[in-house]
Amino acid sequence: MLNGISLVACGFGREWVLRKEDFFEQITSFDCMFKMPWPILMLLAGIFPASANFIISLERFFAVYFCNSYRSWKNHKQFMLFGATVYSLLIFSIAMSTVFFFPITNPDKMCVVTNSVGIVYATFHYTICSFTYFVSFIVVVYVWIAVRKHRTMGKHEQRMQHTSVGITLTSVIFTVIPNCVVLMDAWHQPKMSELIVGIAYCFYGLQSCLCLVVFIAFRPEFNARLKALIFCGIHRTHAHHNSWSRASNARLVRPRDHQQQIVAKAEENLNL
Repeated sequence: MLNGISLVACGFGREWVLRKEDFFEQITSFDCMFKMPWPILMLLAGIFPASANFIISLERFFAVYFCNSYRSWKNHKQFMLFGATVYSLLIFSIAMSTVFFFPITNPDKMCVVTNSVGIVYATFHYTICSFTYFVSFIVVVYVWIAVRKHRTMGKHEQRMQHTSVGITLTSVIFTVIPNCVVLMDAWHQPKMSELIVGIAYCFYGLQSCLCLVVFIAFRPEFNARLKALIFCGIHRTHAHHNSWSRASNARLVRPRDHQQQIVAKAEENLNL
């Protein structure tokens, strides 16, 4: 969701700058970061999902190899969220320090990550994001192979493992590749065409879309909730109609049933 919000904000923001007809005016990295709405969102959308994937993969590792301690740890969900947030804010604070102490001037208001924080920190940012996703994938695959060797997994656990592997693999492919393209274009080694860079940026959006596909493929409970969310209004209308129909039928049937009971009782008295 954060990735999608950052891409939408980036598109609308650049459209707004183009309509103001001052897109090709010079701007400092400080103004890019704090006067444009999308650079901060793009930084957070890069590091926070990576750190969340890493924390989740560590959870799977501890759940398998330290089972008793994991079960006795009641607040592990809150700790995972706290760890991912702290890790992301630590990396983000480095970006803010770079903007404050090493400002640069950009020839236009494109304000991509490399223009907002400088090419040195951008290299660190993209590298740490790619490395985090890659380590997460290695940990998840290692846990999956280890569990398969030692015992037979149930269907629910298999779906959980397949979901984790699919999410991390999708993240590696659709994050590492565009990160490499963006860095090579920034360092001009080699110089990339605008078309190739634009296609690389599309990979970030595809990552979010394919994660949804993975959940739909391997998590039936997610499908049920997704359908309930999409068809909520239709289901409520049908439920209200059915309950009204049952109430109406009850009002129509009860007098007849009551009359039949009276007749049956009268026949029993006559027989007596």
